[in-house]
Amino acid sequence: MRDLLNQLSVLNRPFVVGCNSWAWEFLKKAVMAHLLLPPPLTFAPFDYKKLKGWFGHIAEKASEGNINFFNADDRSQFFTETEGSVVQDSYLNTLASESRGIPWIAWNLWRKSLRLERVEKEKRMEDEEEKESEKKKRSVLLGADRGVRVIWVEALASLHFPEEQKVDSLLVLHALLIHSRLTVEELLAVTPNVETTSVVPALLKAGIITLHAKSLMCAPAAYPQVRVHLEDAGFTMDQI
Repeated sequence: MRDLLNQLSVLNRPFVVGCNSWAWEFLKKAVMAHLLLPPPLTFAPFDYKKLKGWFGHIAEKASEGNINFFNADDRSQFFTETEGSVVQDSYLNTLASESRGIPWIAWNLWRKSLRLERVEKEKRMEDEEEKESEKKKRSVLLGADRGVRVIWVEALASLHFPEEQKVDSLLVLHALLIHSRLTVEELLAVTPNVETTSVVPALLKAGIITLHAKSLMCAPAAYPQVRVHLEDAGFTMDQI
């Protein structure tokens, strides 16, 4: 990396250097990359309005109007032209915050919060003793009678983080975030003092990391929790 930076420092033409935010923080400390390169640029984070528009577009395109999404807390419908409920907007705000506005992370968290439920006929029937507001909430479920599938959006759930060998687990996760993905052999090379034999299977079982095409990576849906554990343990954090 030092050789590359030395070559770039005398290069007399425009160039682009790309890396993730975790790698950038590592390079700042390891080779003082920020002294030779300009401040990094990245995409603006997605707030709850952008997430709502994006998810709504995906849902409409994929389902052709045959799927309705309802908040499990107050039964309000997502992705309608009318303003969402306080609970719905609060959910999307939380999602934007938890994902740090990173679309890929937010999308994976959203997918993990979706649940299928068959709406019982009794739940769709009006009860004479119900309040008018409850009648209106239940009436939106009638879409199921027209062959429309109902999908419930539940509150974001936390994953169980293994407490055994936690320091080794965090070293593995920090390495994966810096490098984006690593094979087991590469992970051993960059974390030589870590007992990966037991740590990696435990993280895989907990859903904290995933294995794809022989490469390990931090599970997108686990990213918010991983950040919290790394920060609490005093690891160098990305700042973007």
